[in-house]
Amino acid sequence: MEKEKSQILLDYFLETENLKQTKRYARYPGYEESVTDHSYFVCFLAIKLIDEYDLKLNFEKVIKMCLYHDLCELDLITDYDSYEASKTKAIKEKKSEYEKERIKQLSQKFSQPDLCKIFSEYKRQETSESKFVKAVDKLETTLHIIKINGTIKNEEFTVSYCDDAIRNFPRLIPFYLLVKQKLKEKYISLGFEWKSNYDF
Repeated sequence: MEKEKSQILLDYFLETENLKQTKRYARYPGYEESVTDHSYFVCFLAIKLIDEYDLKLNFEKVIKMCLYHDLCELDLITDYDSYEASKTKAIKEKKSEYEKERIKQLSQKFSQPDLCKIFSEYKRQETSESKFVKAVDKLETTLHIIKINGTIKNEEFTVSYCDDAIRNFPRLIPFYLLVKQKLKEKYISLGFEWKSNYDF
């Protein structure tokens, strides 16, 4: 029994190792990072923000959610080539179904029931932990965009990317206001107009 369990764990770790090669923003030179790059820094942010703002959250659940929330992107292949296409309802629904099915497959294949449980909680956005991780996930993406050397892609979308998630977890508003200021500085340095409705 122990040998079988150990084999399942080994197979699980070998497969999830592929997350290091699964690229986010693969079609945007200068933006590239792996899913593990992103998930690591989501955890890094979450730990520090919990400490600094004395957030009363289930720490273990938060860390699992940070690590599992993009696990569904393992070997993800999308069939759209543009940002506009990715916003269509059909593509969103197809991606959502793929994500649920991928998590279910991983959960069953490797006897990891926690994957489905944590992922479903994150997607439902009904708990403080899920709302916090969603906000931190989007904050990390925005920090990544601030730090890259390239131009801003889809500036109208990017500028408000975090807004709703932060409203759903308002304890992070003081931090987000500083992030928003940095984003504003980047927009202006790149020659983009900072419109009044961009402010949070």
